[in-house]
Amino acid sequence: MTLDCLPLTLLLLKRHSTPLSSRLPAGGNELHASYLSGINGALRFSYITHLALKRAHIGVDVLKWNVICRTGVFGLFIYYGLAAFVIILDQFTKWLVVKNMELGEKISIADPYLGLLSHRNKGAAWGMLEGQMWLFYIVTVVVAIGIIYFFHKEAKGQPLFGVSLMFLLGGAIGNFIDRLWRKEVVDFVDVTIPVINYDFPIFNVADAALTVGVIMIIIHIILDEKKNKKKVS
Repeated sequence: MTLDCLPLTLLLLKRHSTPLSSRLPAGGNELHASYLSGINGALRFSYITHLALKRAHIGVDVLKWNVICRTGVFGLFIYYGLAAFVIILDQFTKWLVVKNMELGEKISIADPYLGLLSHRNKGAAWGMLEGQMWLFYIVTVVVAIGIIYFFHKEAKGQPLFGVSLMFLLGGAIGNFIDRLWRKEVVDFVDVTIPVINYDFPIFNVADAALTVGVIMIIIHIILDEKKNKKKVS
C-alpha cells in the first residue's frame, strides 16, 4: 500500500462502527503512537492497518483499494509511460535526422555493418505496400484499438505480455504520426548482417519497437504454453 492510498483507506475505515484501535493486534496502540511521526511512520502504520483489517475480516473494500493502488493507476502509468517513451524517442530521432542530414546522406558508425542513412519510406515497415497511405490510417487505428483492448482485458497479471503490447502500441503510433504529418516515414538505421553480408532493410525506432514487441509476444506464448502444460500434468 502506497502513502497516497492512506487517506482514502482511513476514510473507508470510518464506515465501520468499531474503532480501529480495538481491531489492531496486541500492542497496536503503542505502534499507532510511535509510527505516526514522519513519512516512514505513515507507511508502517498503513501496513499495520492492512494486517488488522485482514485479521478482523472487515474492510474488504479497503483491501480492494490497496490492490488498486499497487496495480491500478500506477501500473497503467508505467505501461503507458513505456509506450509514450517509445513514441518520444522515435519522433526525436527522426527529427534529428530530418534537421541534420540530407536525404540519402550516410554517416558510418561501424563500417560496413552499422550506419545512419537518411531515407524516406512511403509504405509500411521496410517499404511494403508503398503509396497505400489510406490503408495504413485505417489499419493503424484498428491495431491501436485492438492493442489497448487486449492490454486491459488479457494482460492483467502478465507483465511480459503487457510490456510487449506497449512496445507494439508505441511503434504503431510512432510511424502513424509520420504518415499523418509527413505523408512518409523517416528511416535511418542501416545495418548489414555480418558473415552472410545481408543488407537489412533500413528502419527506425518505431520499427525496432514493433519487432521487439512481436518477439516478446512469441516468448510470452511459449512460456504460457509451458506453464499450462505443467498445470495439466
